[in-house]
Amino acid sequence: MRFSLLIIILLIVSCSDVSSSEEINTYKITDILDNIVLAFNFNDIEDIMKHFHPDFLHNGDDLEDEELVWVIRLNEYDEIRISNIVIDILSEESVIVSFQLIFIIDGIEENYDEPSEQNGDLSYFHKDFEDWRILGNQDNVLNGN
Repeated sequence: MRFSLLIIILLIVSCSDVSSSEEINTYKITDILDNIVLAFNFNDIEDIMKHFHPDFLHNGDDLEDEELVWVIRLNEYDEIRISNIVIDILSEESVIVSFQLIFIIDGIEENYDEPSEQNGDLSYFHKDFEDWRILGNQDNVLNGN
């Protein structure tokens, strides 16, 4: 009887779809980037900005400056896309995300490999409790420079 119970438990555990912490975090961060793309394409600045940490700082620009960057982007471009996402885990609370950022205006694409000097503001994430937020590069403290 004990042997049968052990086999049943092992079968249940082996068949269950248990995700690793890394897979869960990758999903969450990818989902945030997907949400930002969707919000941008629906011209929703509030939905974009909800993914930013209140202490955001990127190349000396704070959260208020970042919101202005997004307002300008919304006025300048018709659409954005993000592809080829690669997540570099620095610690349990900090990651750098590399990807291709594509701005589209009048059918013409501008491509950037992020993080870049022109942008990079979507590449630096920090985890508060269970929520990932975009923190900026904090004047390059996060990426070791």
